[in-house]
Amino acid sequence: IGQDGSSQMAIEDIAQFRTILDGVVVYPSDAVSTLKLLEKLYLHQGISYMRTTRMDTPVLYTDETDFVIGGSETLRSSERDQITVIGAGVTLHETLKAYESLRDQGIEIRVIDLYSIQPLDMATLHLAARETKALLVVEDHGLAGGIGEAVRSSLEEVSVPVYSLGVTKTPRSATPDELLAFEEIDAVSIEQKVKHIIQQA
Repeated sequence: IGQDGSSQMAIEDIAQFRTILDGVVVYPSDAVSTLKLLEKLYLHQGISYMRTTRMDTPVLYTDETDFVIGGSETLRSSERDQITVIGAGVTLHETLKAYESLRDQGIEIRVIDLYSIQPLDMATLHLAARETKALLVVEDHGLAGGIGEAVRSSLEEVSVPVYSLGVTKTPRSATPDELLAFEEIDAVSIEQKVKHIIQQA
């Protein structure tokens, strides 16, 4: 059918479902996490919403990986991490690309797959806030009511700054890679934002 325009793109859905009291919102990043989280939602008593990515993405996890409602996965971590970058779905894959490029330049970042958006993995977020200088949330969603706002509100008593990259321009008809670059949520944009945050710190 060709590349879709903005009428086919969900950029407010997370915000809408986050408003449901006791609702669950998850956003898996590969085939394994999608299947395992679907099983958890099937067993969940109450309203739940799973957001999925249309484009092909590499498999990140093995069948042995456990996924829980309210959980997350820290995919890259070291004692030298300067910034924590949080992604979900397609932006997680862009974050992993940025990680490789930054590491080659001697810049270490922590990478978290925040697959459970509601409820959040508070323990992991607070640990990242203690151990790194700042948090950067990257999402293919509008900034209002999205993952960045969820993370920021969960850390309102913590002094670490929380930055966001998200959809700020009306999407247009283009390839997925072109749209990620257009919205400045691709690997190059993440890398540039991380460097900017470090310079400001």
